[in-house]
Amino acid sequence: LSVPQSLGTMRLAFISKIKVLFNPMFDSPSSREFINRVCSPKAQATNPKCEVEIETMPLQLDSTTPPTIDVTFTNGQSTKLQPTRAMKIQEIEKTILEQCADLELAQQFAELKANPVTGPVPIKFWKGRRHTYVDYPEDPDKKKKAAGGVKTIKKK
Repeated sequence: LSVPQSLGTMRLAFISKIKVLFNPMFDSPSSREFINRVCSPKAQATNPKCEVEIETMPLQLDSTTPPTIDVTFTNGQSTKLQPTRAMKIQEIEKTILEQCADLELAQQFAELKANPVTGPVPIKFWKGRRHTYVDYPEDPDKKKKAAGGVKTIKKK
């Protein structure tokens, strides 16, 4: 399972709510960058129903309380992150995007169960120089049909 790389915006497709509790005096560049990426128009376009709340803590010069990022996903699960000064934005994104990828995979499985793919089942695969080839079982009705697909009847 691969997690997509972010290029400045985040996909909010499987996130229903993001709440960031932020202390302006606590220097955490990753949390500030996370706020910028989540609030960008491109990120908001991926899920317009996602609620983003940003709250600032009361200003205290001696406060060392780190910011808190609370992410609620569409299935009701919640993840709470507390970025430190050393934590990078990629670590925050990776944590969130891994759970989004798991939800996306679960949704794809549910869709496959609801709408199974029908068709011939391959019986053999083999690798050529450029392509992978597949053998399918013989169709018994194929022998009864003519080239145009019309059934032929022999006259006596």
